[in-house]
Amino acid sequence: MKYSLHFLNSNKKKIEILQELPDKGDKFPTILLVPGFGMDLHEYGFFDEASVVLVRNGFQTFRFSFEGTGKSQGNFTEMTVESQVQQLRDVINFITKDRFVDKSRVAIFAQSYGTVVTTISMPLPEIKTLAYTSAPHDPYTSLSKWFKRERGFDPVGESVINRSDGRKTRIGPKFWESLQKFNLISEIKKVTQPILLIHGSFDQRVPILEAEDLYLAVQGRKKLHIVEKADHAFTGRFRLPVLKLIAQWFLEEL
Repeated sequence: MKYSLHFLNSNKKKIEILQELPDKGDKFPTILLVPGFGMDLHEYGFFDEASVVLVRNGFQTFRFSFEGTGKSQGNFTEMTVESQVQQLRDVINFITKDRFVDKSRVAIFAQSYGTVVTTISMPLPEIKTLAYTSAPHDPYTSLSKWFKRERGFDPVGESVINRSDGRKTRIGPKFWESLQKFNLISEIKKVTQPILLIHGSFDQRVPILEAEDLYLAVQGRKKLHIVEKADHAFTGRFRLPVLKLIAQWFLEEL
């Protein structure tokens, strides 16, 4: 079953949410999928495929688009780390009130920059475990390099990149200012939940060393899985095995 939902967040913006759940049952272990930088709830199809695998394994999933992406209201150009942290907390508050959610078994699967927002949002007592893919520990460097390659980096004006689907993502200077406030190596030490980190050895956007450094910094139960020859989004033959690893992690931890 699939439901298209929306709610007004604390910023009075309408946020789109997609809920998917097994056909039978009253309460389900629930996974919230957190998209990457400038992405919507589909994450270029990655989250569509993830939801299929997770629902097949008995989980309920919720996906959402941050303000200014997908069908959510707002202006992405004005986004900051702090504003997305609040949006994530608003979404968690919304989904945990759903009648199908087993509140004792709620987890997050975050991709790329979505892992940054999730980590900085800690503590999140509602969340029991985490799965991170392609997580950076130095998002300022990786994101600014991406914009510079597109000749669109302007830390005091408007930065612009062209997406592979033809869209343009624009971001203002407040984002770069806010991003420099946080040290992800220090922030991830606040994570007390069990965490799975998965990274592709051919990730050209976030170097593999960043995942390894994050893994070393985690204080609690943790697991790191390097997928040889996989890219940033685990495209092609790598995607299904990665999604199976994530589903298995949640089956063990929830």
